[in-house]
Amino acid sequence: MQGKKVLLVDDDPDMVFIARELLRSVGLEVFTAPNGEQALAAIKQDLPDLVISDLMLPGMDGGQFCKRVKQDPAFAAIPFLMLTAADTDEAVPLARESGANAFLSKPFTHKMFLSKVNELLSGGGKR
Repeated sequence: MQGKKVLLVDDDPDMVFIARELLRSVGLEVFTAPNGEQALAAIKQDLPDLVISDLMLPGMDGGQFCKRVKQDPAFAAIPFLMLTAADTDEAVPLARESGANAFLSKPFTHKMFLSKVNELLSGGGKR
């Protein structure tokens, strides 16, 4: 995983801090955005190896952001991990419909998070 780039999209500063530190601890380069609009701009400037996004975001939500990424041929192959604290009965279908490669429900353990990140960066979870 060393040296790979991850775009982390979440409007919760505490979640961003924790996830960023976890990702950096395994040698990943992390850049962040607080919403879907800024994330789309960021992805165009610096192509990530993985996108991690919360489902519930202000403005363009994570599902809409994921659909935009997956519909663009320049970005469609980037693995996408969707996170949410929302009710999983509704969130999992939304994540799947948006094109996300994987889904994690908050709260999750550090081990679960890093395992899913490693799986996606290693080519697992391809649609």
